[in-house]
Amino acid sequence: MVELITFIIIIGQIKVENRVVNLENKAMSYLGKLSFGIYVYHPLIILVLSRFLTINEIYSSNELIYTFGIFILTILFTLLVSHLSYYKFEKNFLKLKHKFSVIKSTNDISDVH
Repeated sequence: MVELITFIIIIGQIKVENRVVNLENKAMSYLGKLSFGIYVYHPLIILVLSRFLTINEIYSSNELIYTFGIFILTILFTLLVSHLSYYKFEKNFLKLKHKFSVIKSTNDISDVH
């Protein structure tokens, strides 16, 4: 069922008009900026939170509270750490990328065969 819904959403995004889901909004743009941090920090945050919450007897005694706590806290901490990473580190490196990019000149002698 999940595969079918995912397929419909992907196919629905092909045409610019009448999209199934509009991904052109501020929230998606913001998540796009944070996507690298989310990708990198998410597993680490899951590991740290699951170790911390396992030690705590209150959470580990009730499986529903434990699972819900891990889920919500993982999302919140992942977004927080990714936000801080983007605005404190990544943004500065993104400003430098134009200094290291290679621009081919049309008059480059090495391109002549």
